[in-house]
Amino acid sequence: MVIDYSRIPLRDKMQKVSRYVRLFGFSRTFEKVRAQRHMKTEGAALTDAWQNPRPRGEGDVAILGCGTFAYANAAYYASRYTSGFLRGCYDPVGTRAVSLCRRYGGQYAASDPHQLIADPKVRVVFICSNHASHAEYAIEALRAGKRVHIEKPHVVDQDQLDRLVGAMEQAGPDRVFLGFNRPRSAHFTRIQDWLRVERGPLMINWFIAGHALPEGHWYFAESEGGRVLGNLCHWTDMTLRLVGAENAFPIRVIPGTRQRSDSDYALNFDFADGSVAAITFSAKGYTFEGVREYLNVHRGDSLISMRDFHISTLDRAAHREKYRTHYREHGHGANIKNSLLSLEPADPGIVVASARLFLAARVAAEEHRIVELSARDWRVRGPG
Repeated sequence: MVIDYSRIPLRDKMQKVSRYVRLFGFSRTFEKVRAQRHMKTEGAALTDAWQNPRPRGEGDVAILGCGTFAYANAAYYASRYTSGFLRGCYDPVGTRAVSLCRRYGGQYAASDPHQLIADPKVRVVFICSNHASHAEYAIEALRAGKRVHIEKPHVVDQDQLDRLVGAMEQAGPDRVFLGFNRPRSAHFTRIQDWLRVERGPLMINWFIAGHALPEGHWYFAESEGGRVLGNLCHWTDMTLRLVGAENAFPIRVIPGTRQRSDSDYALNFDFADGSVAAITFSAKGYTFEGVREYLNVHRGDSLISMRDFHISTLDRAAHREKYRTHYREHGHGANIKNSLLSLEPADPGIVVASARLFLAARVAAEEHRIVELSARDWRVRGPG
């Protein structure tokens, strides 16, 4: 999602940069600022591939979609683990593909995404394009024998999910990595450790304050999935992982508002094991420090709270514990690293379970009705 910070007053820009250095560190903030300039470039797709005169190495990673996330997150973190990681990239705005390729030392900026997918030297395809294209590119890449990292959401409808699962079953179910970064945050790991000593259902409450988007923003397009798939899916996914997909189904998704909104949502979730979750997403205006996230969890004697993936606290009877990271730690780096290096095996089951949940959440929010998700098998079979 692109917020144009160049339009805010100079004093606010300086304050924002200063605040972001404290929240994210100098290096990450610097890359976020560069990404704003990167996104100012406009134009059509390249007619011919642009060859980089100064590549950093051979590289074996392709990036499809060269927007803010690809520039300041996916490529930024990949470069920290392997400086010559990039083989090539593509974007419908050719100058952005050239900008990212030059910045991260790739071999070339492609004029056609299929050229990159077919490149025999490409091992991993990072898909950071518009939402409706994610599954389509992933299916093509799987059929070409690649591993894929799919940014959220990995599908926008049931048909895409069915076809993606079919491609996974043919190519091997361990070749798909998802862009849900929060489950790889150190805060999520700590919260799981705190909960592991308790038994019984969870009570989960999320409050998220997001950016207000201008009317006509592409996130609102029906074909792109709206803000439930563009934003809310982050928290439906993490909620599912807190409960555990093996404990979750069947699930009831219940809208908590009287009427439909394009940006403000309140949804309740009843899980099979008795766990209950409420997710409230509010986008009323400009949030100076970016998206704000507040989580409260209760199980047994443990009361847990987390703020902005920066501070987490545990209260268990007389025991109190606080966990604080130096900067906000959303798990981006660990997630990109895992997809790049395959440090942990992919989880094909979560591809289905998470998609079923956020697709149901979209129906509940947009049609304002209760949606029942069955307990049908959410796992993915392998080839043969």
